[in-house]
Amino acid sequence: MTKEYTEYGYRGLEEIKLLKKQLAEETKEKYALYNRIKELSEELNAVKNKSKEMSTDSGPELIQRIKT
Repeated sequence: MTKEYTEYGYRGLEEIKLLKKQLAEETKEKYALYNRIKELSEELNAVKNKSKEMSTDSGPELIQRIKT
């Protein structure tokens, strides 16, 4: 008894369904991580705006901008 393969080498519809489900889950996870990166970037910017020491308007970054 041989198994039927699709033209792309998959073993039928069940495997394709599983791959689609996995792809959907990974896509969902990817966008959740994108959102987390966005949240952390916003938090970092808020902290930078509150703290003069962490701001790019002071320290070596400012000196470098002035010299160039």
